[in-house]
Amino acid sequence: TRAGASVIMPPAMSAGRQRILFAAAVLAAAVLTGCGEKEEELVESTPRTTENDVLADVVGTWEGELRQKGLKPFEVRASIRSPRDRRVSTVSYTGIDCSGTWTVERVRDMTVYFLESIDRGEGGDCKGVGTVEITPQPGEERLDYRFRGGGVESEGTLHRVEG
Repeated sequence: TRAGASVIMPPAMSAGRQRILFAAAVLAAAVLTGCGEKEEELVESTPRTTENDVLADVVGTWEGELRQKGLKPFEVRASIRSPRDRRVSTVSYTGIDCSGTWTVERVRDMTVYFLESIDRGEGGDCKGVGTVEITPQPGEERLDYRFRGGGVESEGTLHRVEG
């Protein structure tokens, strides 16, 4: 307790109960002494892990090279929008000549899962629908990319080109 403050405990009270009351009194004193003081600025010391944080980390325009079994490496460009943005996220694959949209399905841990719908392009290697997993790398301007759908898997790394 603070100087001059005291806690009076009845003598018939058990030692365990006395400790609980004492701890409550100390906590109450700490809360009361903190009232009215100026608010300190909080420094972020933990990774951004909420769904909104993870989504904010992936918003922007990204490019990279992808690998897929049976194909030469090919390029991807994705413009990822916030789910609150009315515009859809878009993706274009060069080398296989496909493009379409990404829609957020869910966020789990640090990974954003998008439903990919290919609706433009003439490439014979284009698949209509699948799931794209995007995982931001903390402290870096890169995303790990993985696609699964239609019996196809591709993966690679994307780098930010626009904020």
